[in-house]
Amino acid sequence: MVFNRYLLPLLLQYDSTAEESDATESHGVGASVQIAKNMHAVRASEALSRLSGLYGDGSLIPYNQAAADALKVLLTPKLSSMLKDQIPKDLLSKLNANLESPE
Repeated sequence: MVFNRYLLPLLLQYDSTAEESDATESHGVGASVQIAKNMHAVRASEALSRLSGLYGDGSLIPYNQAAADALKVLLTPKLSSMLKDQIPKDLLSKLNANLESPE
């Protein structure tokens, strides 16, 4: 499938500590690269939610059961349900956090 080879790795490059406001303060190349990675992670999350039909904006995107089931296995059911949110930063932060919770 497209998402486990191309889109999921982009989700794992998100860094919640590198916010867009940091780009104006530090003019280093590293900050710009991380901001670009964060943007790609957000776009990949939006693409996954649309491919699975989980996107919650009321559009006419049909539900894709096979894709939704695959994402539940790859991300866990709790994280895959967060693809319904229109703001994916919460999903990306939880996915890349160094914490383990018993859910």
